[in-house]
Amino acid sequence: MSESPGPPDSGPPPGEPPPPPPPPSWPPPPPSGWPSPPGYGYGQPPPPPPGYGYGQPPPPPPGYGYGQPPPGYPPYQPYPSYGPTSQTEGLAIAALILSIASFVICPVIPSVIALILAVGAKRNIEESGGTKDGLGLVTAARIIAIVNLALAAAVIVIIVIVAIVNAGSSSTTNSALLWAFGAV
Repeated sequence: MSESPGPPDSGPPPGEPPPPPPPPSWPPPPPSGWPSPPGYGYGQPPPPPPGYGYGQPPPPPPGYGYGQPPPGYPPYQPYPSYGPTSQTEGLAIAALILSIASFVICPVIPSVIALILAVGAKRNIEESGGTKDGLGLVTAARIIAIVNLALAAAVIVIIVIVAIVNAGSSSTTNSALLWAFGAV
């Protein structure tokens, strides 16, 4: 008897294992009525937009660019402006330096110059309308210069008194100066 081949769907010949089932199609097909995009599946990047090739950056997402916050964040608020910053008056600095230097250098001349500069600095600060500061420096320069002038005047008065007291005696003025400064 001749063996006739069975129908093609009849299965494997006897004694052989059945063939494995076909692999499932991945990604799953889209729901009915939705066309599937060509060449776009799971694990594949989306195609670049037309007109952008290699070396050209893609455009930013809509509504998110320079000066715009990302979605969900409040709009950008600039820092408040506090107006122009004030500058320290140069004459006030010079007056303070001269009044301090008057203790080291000649006591009278720098103190007088410091007092003159302090008057000019105070006038410039008051006329500036708040754009210049340094009234504290002017006050300190005046106090230091006045104290230095007062000390210089006190030393001169002591020297004159000692000179008058010692004028009737036979001692020299050198001993009066030494006594005035506490060296004797």
